[in-house]
Amino acid sequence: MPSQSELLKRRRAQWTRRTKVTIILLVATLVSLGVSRLVEQNMAANSVFAVRVQVDEAANDLFGESSGNLRPIGSPQRFVIRDERAFLKGVDPNGARYLDDAYLKKNNIYPLQVKTVQFFASMFRIGALIVGALLAVFLVYANRRRRELLHEHPSGEPADPVSQNPG
Repeated sequence: MPSQSELLKRRRAQWTRRTKVTIILLVATLVSLGVSRLVEQNMAANSVFAVRVQVDEAANDLFGESSGNLRPIGSPQRFVIRDERAFLKGVDPNGARYLDDAYLKKNNIYPLQVKTVQFFASMFRIGALIVGALLAVFLVYANRRRRELLHEHPSGEPADPVSQNPG
């Protein structure tokens, strides 16, 4: 069976490790906050103001291929689209580019709206802040507990405070 002083050393080492792991997790949480902001800004910078449209095939058959009969699907939004072939020529009166819905479906491209990116980035940041706050509280507790163990005498009794502070 280990002695009292060996048990105390183990407990001190455990709390020191817990403190170090908590600091690492806290730093990783803070870094992830910055990374999420950078990703959100990058997505917004690479977005295009566009409206999804369907080409009216009946009107094209009747008036010819270049009639330009387009039916908008929803309102213009900011989309993150990397494939330039998904866009049709021209813009709508609001200045939004036309996004060919048939091409998107044929190629299994699902356009990502910037507001969706912003929503999930903000939810991630809220979660990271909550985790960071919990880690900070645990860090305070772990440091306090570690300090108590450092000042505890191997017999299990608290050490004499006068003998610990010479001078």
